[in-house]
This record gives sequence, C-alpha cells and structure tokens, in this order.
Amino acid sequence: MKLYKYSVPIIIVLIASITPIRLILGHFSSYEYSLNKRQEIAKSDAPTIDIAVASNNKHFGESFVRGADLALEEENKIGFSFSKDMSAPIQKKMVLHYFNEDKKDNKKMISDIVSNTNIVATISAQESSEAIDSSVLFEQHGVLFLSTFATDQHLTNHGFNYVFSSIPIALDYAAALVKYCEIAKYKKVTYLYPRGSLGAMNFTVSFGTLLFNKDIHIHSSYSFNEKMEDYRLIINKLAEKKPDAILLLAKGLSAAKMLNQLRSMGIETPVFGYIGLDDLDIWDAAKGKAYNTFVATTFKANTEEDKKTAMYQAFYAKYGSYPNYLAIQGYDALKMLAAAIRKGNSSIPINIAGSLKYNFKGLYKDYYFNRLGRIENQSIKIKEMKNGEFYNVMDFGVE
Repeated sequence: MKLYKYSVPIIIVLIASITPIRLILGHFSSYEYSLNKRQEIAKSDAPTIDIAVASNNKHFGESFVRGADLALEEENKIGFSFSKDMSAPIQKKMVLHYFNEDKKDNKKMISDIVSNTNIVATISAQESSEAIDSSVLFEQHGVLFLSTFATDQHLTNHGFNYVFSSIPIALDYAAALVKYCEIAKYKKVTYLYPRGSLGAMNFTVSFGTLLFNKDIHIHSSYSFNEKMEDYRLIINKLAEKKPDAILLLAKGLSAAKMLNQLRSMGIETPVFGYIGLDDLDIWDAAKGKAYNTFVATTFKANTEEDKKTAMYQAFYAKYGSYPNYLAIQGYDALKMLAAAIRKGNSSIPINIAGSLKYNFKGLYKDYYFNRLGRIENQSIKIKEMKNGEFYNVMDFGVE
C-alpha cells in the first residue's frame, strides 16, 4: 500500500525530468539545429571550408573527383581570406570529403553528409532520382547542393534556396537532338532505354513532346535490363522495324554492350543520345564498335587549342590524360563554389547560395544561374564518337 502511495509522485517526477531531456535531444536532431550549427561553424574562425563530393556511379565518380581535385589545388594556392569586423582577415583552405555510394544506399550517404555540420556544400555527380531525393535533405539541413549530372527538371522546379544545377534540363538536350534529327533527316526513330531509369523515362517524354508538327515520329520502343549480357532478342525485333536512327538512353557498360551487339549483328543505323554517352571509355568497352554514335552535350570534343590551355595541361600533367565530360563538371563545380564564396566574403551556405543565384554573372566563364537555381548561358553541342575519339559536328549556341 505504501509503494502505491509513492508510485504516482515518483512517476510524475520521472516524467518531469525526462521531458526536458527529450526536448533537448529533439532539438539537437532537428533540421533547424543542423542548419544553424552549420552556419555557426562556417561563420567561425575554423581554418577549413568543407565540401562534400558525392557520386552514385563509381565509373563517372572517378573522373568527377579528378576534376574537383585539380580545382582544389588551384583554389587553395590562392587561398580564401575573409574580412571580419575590421580585424585581421581569417585565412581558410578548402577541404574535400569524398562520398561514393556503391551499394545503392543513397539515403545513408546523404545522412552521412548532413550529419557532418562542418560541410557547407556538396558537389554531386548523382543521377536524377538520387539527386532529387538528396535535394530535400540538403535543403532542410542547409547544405548548398550543386548537381552536375541530373537533368530532371523536378530537381530545381521547387526553386529551393540551397539547390542548384550546373547543366541544362532534359528538355533542352531533347530539343537539340530533335533539331539534329531534322538536319540529318531522320524520320523514323526507335527508343532504346534501360528499365527503371527515371532519367531515361523523362527524356523519352521530353523528346516525344517536341515532335508535334515535325516530320519525325517514334517508330518503335524497346526497354532492356542493364544487367543482361545478351541483347540479341531485342536487337532482332528492332532490326525488323528498320528505323532511320536509334535513340539510346543508356550509359557506361550497358551502352557499350548494346553498341557492340548492334554493330556485330550488322545494324549500322546511326545511334544518338545525350550525356550518358559522353564517355570515351564506351569506345574501348564496345571494342571499337561504338562508331556512328552521336552525343548531345555541353562539352565539345577536345581540340588541339583546348589541349594547350593551362587547365588541360595541368590535368594532363597530373593524370596522364585530358579531361572528359565529368572531369570538367567536377572542376567547374568547385570553381563556381570558390568564386561565389569569394564574392560573398563568406562560406556560410545561404550566403554562397545568394551569390550563385543573384550575383554570379562575370565570376566564372560566362555562366550564371536563374532564380530556380538552373545554370544559364550553356550551349548544347552535337559530337560524334569514332576512331576512339570525339569529333565536333555542330553547336546550337545559346537560346
């Protein structure tokens, strides 16, 4: 009876003591705490500016990191000097943290990034579906997010404060390829795309919507499993349709396998696509059978003049080869962040975002961002893969 008499007051005392602890823990795990703590660290005299480099594609990720690493060396030679209250300037260096999600656990990778409140920004070579998922957490946690590979317009449609894209959306690439089809007089086009790819699905929709009142039509459509080794059954069906051109929306090894088997089976039909095919490793993986392949991209084929530039020379000296599309993307992304940080005299994420979105013209190349966070002033080129090299075909300029 005595125990019952004292049990209720004891429980009340316990609840009263636990509640503040729960509230404190809730605050420390909240988005707001993460965002504010990140800003506090960035504002401090800490000697580093911490940037995450994220990829969900090991093959593309390696090239991306090489470009970012070269830019890191160049920017840290200059250093970052922040004036503060008329006192001596704070000197800082950039530090890169590498995250490569090989196990298809994107949420774990992004959680690892946002839980590190030293990280103020992320440059990313993620594909569209992963980038879109990531963008929500980055926005909530106040991490500036610069995507260099995702083309889905939904990444930037929301006009988030912290989310940016350094390449055009799928609709822009599709428009360039429709123009190319008109010039090349391709009238019957076959879709060939991997199952389950959000980027491929969006691109086919974008391409199809632009064919209204055009003398081009989708002749047939085939999906395939990227993990398959043998595509001959699909190729046999495709061959019966006799298309003028094939829109291939694969990348990497699966694109190489498809191109190899198409040519091995006597299908000489022109193949075209966009940034997933902007990869000369496909030529080697396809054993020289990736010819008559055309790519829509923002990155033109390397010319002899390009190879003489300081960036190309530095890249070649460091890695023994010239930069490819993803290396340029990694290099440019870090250069853009560095320019925005210096312009705003701050490494606080919201200040970097403000410089990118409202005050970036003239800071790096001819690029600038619109109010949605999408890059502007990029022209889309068509280039051809042959003889183990890319060759420029045409440049549609900036609209």
